[in-house]
Formats: sequence, C-alpha cells, structure tokens
Amino acid sequence: MAAHAQAHPGPGLELERGSRPRFAGGFSNYNYLNNTLELAGIGAVPLRIADTNNNYGPRFGVSYRVTEKTVVRTGYGISYFPRRMAQSNFPILQNNGYPAANNFVASSVTMTTGFPAFTAFQLPQDGIIQNPNLNNNFGSTQRDLASPYVQSWNFALQRSLPGNFALDLAYVGNRGVNNQSDYNVNASMTPGSANNGRLLFQQFRRVADTSTFVGTNTWYHSLQAKFDWRFSRGFMLTTAYTWSKGLNFSEDNGGVAIPLRLTLNKARMNDNRTHTFVQSYIYELPFGKGKKWATGGAPAWIAGGWQLQGILTLMTGQWVTPGAAAAFLNAPGNASRPNVIGPIRYPGLIGPGQKFFDVSAFSAPAQNSLGSAGRNIIVGPGIVNVDASLFRDFRIREGMELTLRVESFNFSNTPHFNNPNTDLSSRQFGEVSSAMEDQRQFQIGLTLRF
Repeated sequence: MAAHAQAHPGPGLELERGSRPRFAGGFSNYNYLNNTLELAGIGAVPLRIADTNNNYGPRFGVSYRVTEKTVVRTGYGISYFPRRMAQSNFPILQNNGYPAANNFVASSVTMTTGFPAFTAFQLPQDGIIQNPNLNNNFGSTQRDLASPYVQSWNFALQRSLPGNFALDLAYVGNRGVNNQSDYNVNASMTPGSANNGRLLFQQFRRVADTSTFVGTNTWYHSLQAKFDWRFSRGFMLTTAYTWSKGLNFSEDNGGVAIPLRLTLNKARMNDNRTHTFVQSYIYELPFGKGKKWATGGAPAWIAGGWQLQGILTLMTGQWVTPGAAAAFLNAPGNASRPNVIGPIRYPGLIGPGQKFFDVSAFSAPAQNSLGSAGRNIIVGPGIVNVDASLFRDFRIREGMELTLRVESFNFSNTPHFNNPNTDLSSRQFGEVSSAMEDQRQFQIGLTLRF
C-alpha cells in the first residue's frame, strides 16, 4: 500500500510527500540458546518469526525556481528494505544422498532404475527440531529484529549557462539504519582461545558457524557535479563527476569479519570509489543532406547519416583489507589482520615480483592478538575505459528502416587490473598478478524496423 500527494503552493515552488508501510514474516529459525530449529507456523511456533511494524516511510521534495535560469531542489525520504530471514535452514532445504557403489555396497541408483522417490523429513508436530546436526551451519533471526531502512537526502543547484551549457551541483547523502549484517554468534570471543572461546562449543560442543543478524549503520556523503552541452548542431556532451565517501560495518554480501569487537569493522565500503569521472558524447558526422559536406548524390548516400557515440570512464580503485594467518589470532570465526607500522605508499607496479603498495608498512601481529590494521585501508588499481560506437540508419522505403551498429567495448584495450594480494603470509603479498577479462571487444548488429 502506498500514498502520495503533490502540491503547488506558490509560483516556482513544488512540494511532494508520500509514505509506504510494509510488512514481513519468517520460515525456519535456529534458536542458539537451546540448540533447536523452530519451524514457523507449526505447533506453538508463531508464523511471524520477526515481529515489527515500524515501516512508516515519509518522503518529501521541494523545488524552487530562483530565476529563469536557476533552480534549487532538495528532498528527504525514508525507504525500508525486506528483512533477511533464515530461509536456507534445514528442513527448508533437504537432500537425499546416494553413495556410489563400492566393494561392500551396491548403488541404489542406476541408469535403468533412476533415482528413488525422495524421502522427506517428518516435521515434528510441535514445530521444534531437537538437537540438530552440530556440524551444519544455521541462521538465526531475532523475533524483535527491526526492519532496515535508509534515510536519503539531497540538495541541488541547477543553472543554465551561456553557450548551450548547463551545470548541476549537488550534495547527496544517506544513512542506513539497522542494516542486517551477518554476525557469527559462535565465533570465539577471546584471542588465543581456539574453539574453547566459542559460545556454543561451551554449551553444546558446536563448532560450526552460526549466523544471526545485527543492526549496523552505513553512511554516504558525496559531491556530485554534472556539466552538459545540450544537443545542438549535431553534438551533445555530458560530463559527470562524483567525489564520495561511504562507511559501513560489512559488505552487502558479507558478514562482520571480527565479531569479537564490532567497532573494528567500521570502515570504508569496499566498492566506494572515491573519485568517479564519466563523460559521454553523441556526434552526428557532418556529411549528408542538411549537413556541411557531401550534401547530395552518391557521397551523401555513402557518408551521410552516421553517428558516433562514446563513453569515457575514469575511476579510482576499490578498497581492500590486509590479512594475516588465522593462527596469529587463534580465535575461530574472526579475521586476523597484520600490524600497520608505517604509511601505506603506492609504487603502483604491476606483475610478478612487483609491489603495487609498500609492503614494509605491515608486520606480523603478536601471537594471540589482533593486529592494528583496519578494514579496507588499501586502495586497489583504478580503471580507465573507453567505449565507442558507430551508428547508421538506412531508409529502405516508407515505414521500413535498417540500423547498422558497430560497437567496441574497452576500445583502447586498456588493461583493468584486479586488486593486489593482501595476505601477509603470501610471497605475492602486495602484488597484482591478474586483470579482468574485459579486453577490447567489437560487435556488429543490424536492426530492421517496420
């Protein structure tokens, strides 16, 4: 259900407001307090494993025309996201195993007989599976888990400039609240304790990872600029630049790397490239009817109607984390990191035996201790990329047209290197030894419209 309203209270002023309430439920949940699996909606187990209705999402926008050539815009909104549930826990996912034949046992599966009928697990009437397999990884969702949401805001100035140019300057930010970061509740909480430091090992002799969710925050701030030459005389140019910084506790598809101390996980986002510059253009070649040259006859038919398009992308690198051998920390379920003993410099060398960053800035941590290196403190190689294309429309007859496209991705064939090795224990520590498989490609396409 959604509601939306729009008003125009005065000349040049526009207001918007809306809301989007949402609701959710659950499936199979691991209760790590008593080592059971609770099946939603069976017996006394409630259908809604996670109960929360705090999903009111207001939003508004304001735009004001200061002059005929200047507009100011601002806005704020709250958006909610579906909660992550324990959807892959047993018995939601089940399988039957059929071992291959050996000297002692014949196989129950042959090409002639095929697979036997699937034998499903018999669900307990009370909805609670006692003492599930200690070696299986399970997920747990708190019943009072609040829905994650993001607060977004922006302030923008748009200005029409002389010479067919336009300039946009904007501050764009957001703050994520209650982002559901995977948190291993069975990670060792004491450096040097091995499995004895695992909470569930002490209670149930469980050594498998057990994930729950903790609410963490994210922050993003950026300056965004756009400078356009609006389409005129067969040419259009758009230039965009973003300078940004984003912080979080875990990546979107990852978990908290060091559960024993949550604050050590707050750092730059892995995929937050500090600087991004993108320039795109469209240019109609000046040949053919209505153009400057080759305006008629065979030259116009051959050279006319061609359009050149391109995109130039320049980006700084992704952020990566240095790591050390797990034996240094000796706390299963936690990432081990080296010490930082100096400034991180970037010679930027590529290839075997060449160091992309100065490895002398790091050293091994003391035994049974956390290193001083933070998360995502090394920036990887940047990207320079050019895509280009050539288009031409051929009019066959009234109502029928053929379009020829010649496109090239990574037209300059510039190598895009992968991130350097960040394992302190590796001989290749600090080296970039591979590149993305996105070398120059060409493709030709034809489109017939009628």
